[in-house]
Amino acid sequence: VLPDGTESIGENAFHECFSQTVFAIPENVKSIGAGAFSGCEALQSATVPGGVKVINNNVFSSCTGLKNLTIEEGVQEIDWYAFDRCTGLTKIVIPDSVTRLDESAFIYCDGLKEVTVPFTGTGSAQTDLHEFGKVFGSTQIEKVTLTQGERIYSSAFSSCEGIVEIVLPETIRFIEDSAFLSCKALQKIDIPEAVESIGNDAFYGCESLPEIALPQELNSIGSYAFADCASLREIDIPESVTSIGESAFRGCSSLEKLTVPFIGESENGEKQYLGYFFEATSNLQPGQNAPETLHTVIVKGGNALADYAFSECSQLQSITLPESITQFGAYAFEGCSLLQSFNFPSGLKSIGERAFRRCESLEKILLPNGLETIGEAAFSGCKAEIEWGDSPTIQEI
Repeated sequence: VLPDGTESIGENAFHECFSQTVFAIPENVKSIGAGAFSGCEALQSATVPGGVKVINNNVFSSCTGLKNLTIEEGVQEIDWYAFDRCTGLTKIVIPDSVTRLDESAFIYCDGLKEVTVPFTGTGSAQTDLHEFGKVFGSTQIEKVTLTQGERIYSSAFSSCEGIVEIVLPETIRFIEDSAFLSCKALQKIDIPEAVESIGNDAFYGCESLPEIALPQELNSIGSYAFADCASLREIDIPESVTSIGESAFRGCSSLEKLTVPFIGESENGEKQYLGYFFEATSNLQPGQNAPETLHTVIVKGGNALADYAFSECSQLQSITLPESITQFGAYAFEGCSLLQSFNFPSGLKSIGERAFRRCESLEKILLPNGLETIGEAAFSGCKAEIEWGDSPTIQEI
């Protein structure tokens, strides 16, 4: 036990005190020198008082028996290798007062499973390193709770393959490129409601993620953002989204239901076909590269479906469209051979040529009253009877 009046502990002061199990550090201690408790293999519990502004390098290095660590509010900096090889630690809480964590501060803490931290890398400034693995390593930790910040920086959790759960603060507004790239074990993450953008490759390769709820304030989703998320079964993109990057859902091989505000990159973009989301090289490609498991698509907005919008998507069984749609382009649903459930919007004015050609499983074709034009061979190969509304206004077939 150190005297109550102690304010400073010198460098290597207790280095390799192999039999000491507890050091009671007085509350009025202001500084602890580098390596002060390094190599104290029997040490089981330690509390760093808030008056210690800097935990210097190697202070608790190789304290392999350390199981309980408390870092009090008030500590501001933790130097490199401060706790390296503390293999007995399973949980660490870094207080919000900490503004800097040096690289490798907790490296080789192989027993560490849960971390609470105010930021992901060495600091919260734009110029800091933001990779979580730079400080803690990237394989053994299973749960991370982030307590501060408005953005998840690029590659923040990239290749942290052991993380199962990540808890984000409600202050997060931006998820940058590759933020969670190849977090292969990730199963749970709640995206805060304030998030406005999800960057390119943000969740690429999160193959164990079973579900994702996107916030209602979201504006944009980057290219390949959820590519190879092989466990996702349903994706619901809110109507607030105005742009979606190419191949955003490529390799989502378990996807069964997709809800989107529009088909393609944007409501008025050039690439307005379903396969745009799945890295299809053409809108004529069979299935448009969408997963075979995808049976249901719901479109929430837009005024028209472009030519070939769902062409050759033979796996689809149900397509739901908004009442705002007034036009179906040519070949829009051609080859949707399993399509059974389909609604014709009440405001529909025109159907392009061969729009429903070879839609042989359609159970019912009830055309709305306001329909004005039907293109050549629009329903060629359809077995269902065509029914008209009470007051048909058709002008051209």
